Amino acid sequence: MKNHSGFKIGLDFFSGVLVGALVGFGLDTVFQTKPIMICIFIVLGFAAGINNVLKATRVKDKDD
Repeated sequence: MKNHSGFKIGLDFFSGVLVGALVGFGLDTVFQTKPIMICIFIVLGFAAGINNVLKATRVKDKDD
C-alpha cells in the first residue's frame, strides 16, 4: 500500500477531525450548548488525527 500512503495519512487525519465534529455537533444538539461541544471535540479530533498520522509514520519508518 505504498502507493496510497499519502492518501491514507490524509484520510486518517481528516477522519479524526470529522468524527470529532460530528460527535460535538450531536452533543450540542442534545444538550443545547451550540458552539461549546463542537469546538471541544474538533480540537480532540485534531489531536486524534495527529496521533493517527504519527502512528502511521512510525510504522512506515520501522518497515524501511
